[in-house]
Amino acid sequence: MPQPSVKKIITNRQLNFTLSPVDKHNHKEMPYALNNYEIDSTWNHHQSIILDVMLDLYLKSYYKEFKALPKSWRSRNLIEKTAGMFELIRPEIISYMSMSPREAYAKHYDQRVFENLKKRYEESKRYDPERAKSISFEQFVDQHFEQNGGYKSFVEECGQKATVFHYDSPFNIDRVKICENYDILNKYRYSLDDYLRSIAATKFKLNYKIRYMQRPPEFNDKDKCTDKGELIDLHYRMRDFQHLFKLNFTEDKIILNFDTPLGKLVLHNMLVLDTDWIPVEALELPKNAYFLYKRFVLNRVSGRRKSKNIEIKYADAKAFLDLKWDNDRGVHGIIAKALGHIVENGLAEGLEWRGSPVSRRIYALRFEKREEEQPVEPLIFSELSN
Repeated sequence: MPQPSVKKIITNRQLNFTLSPVDKHNHKEMPYALNNYEIDSTWNHHQSIILDVMLDLYLKSYYKEFKALPKSWRSRNLIEKTAGMFELIRPEIISYMSMSPREAYAKHYDQRVFENLKKRYEESKRYDPERAKSISFEQFVDQHFEQNGGYKSFVEECGQKATVFHYDSPFNIDRVKICENYDILNKYRYSLDDYLRSIAATKFKLNYKIRYMQRPPEFNDKDKCTDKGELIDLHYRMRDFQHLFKLNFTEDKIILNFDTPLGKLVLHNMLVLDTDWIPVEALELPKNAYFLYKRFVLNRVSGRRKSKNIEIKYADAKAFLDLKWDNDRGVHGIIAKALGHIVENGLAEGLEWRGSPVSRRIYALRFEKREEEQPVEPLIFSELSN
């Protein structure tokens, strides 16, 4: 079996977990409906690969002044470099963009505000029945927030800071150099511009997890870390559709403009290294194998503590690939064939599955050779549906 090369590129971990294949042109197999993930266009592995290349290039360009890329979000270089660019990523701002202003205010400053308003409204009905007849609870709540100075200040401040997420943030790419540095782009030599246009035109509405530095690490005068800091999760629940970037071309440049909250937050996660290194062999996988590898495998084999075995439930694989067929045996064949490609490309040592009925099946990918293992014949995918 072939062994993966050492060539790898950075890929955005949260996008790996979130972005699934969507094929608007094949409604029978992919009916275009996923939980917490809406898209107004097709999303395929070609678009995903090219997006990975663009983000990898952005990351390396951003940290080019250093001899090497930071190895951890605790890197002093990383902390100092990103401090100014993303200083406005705050929990209250993300909440303000994710929910109604009143809900965001309640979450961060007065969690019991609606409960207390309900009590006050019920009390007012007892003490002043006539007034209670003239005002509904909704109107009572409206009056409270209209007169609440703290709430007004919160809305004004968050509204101003949230506008920063819509500012232009262009990134210029040298067309010649990118093709020289990324061999994977050779197969897109004549279609790269079209795929970039399709990525730029695609809009998403999803839940995106942000890696937020709640407490940055601290260092003494000798650059020794005295406080490891704390990294927590924030969740941006998008309320409208957004593209990742706008696109422009010149004769020798590709210009990506990350001018939406989603685009800027994807960059933020990349720059604080919420990332995995994907082998170039994985970029050659067919569509279903590629998406299963990125979602269920990559994160568990790209770090120092690599998993020896990874189990994937039939239901999870079926849902992520958005396969809505009632024919479980047919869906099993698709999943088994995709996982078989992962083995064939040298990205796993073996594949087994167990469980009956098919709906309860579990697939096990093995990443460690067995001592007694002998060379095996290549997988015959027509036999995988048995």
